[in-house]
Amino acid sequence: MAVFFFDTSGIVKRHVSEAGNARVRSLTRAKAGHTLYLTSITAVEMTSAITRRQRTGSVGSW
Repeated sequence: MAVFFFDTSGIVKRHVSEAGNARVRSLTRAKAGHTLYLTSITAVEMTSAITRRQRTGSVGSW
């Protein structure tokens, strides 16, 4: 178990296909047992980043 701090660009990698996403997914799996820290603005920035990617077609709709 380890402690990790993720900024928004790191956490977005969990949800979109880009370089580094496999590593982020493995670190953020519940079974990995790591402690994750995010800033309070991450939810807002992540919504913006994923919405922007949906508009440009670089990520599918959920």
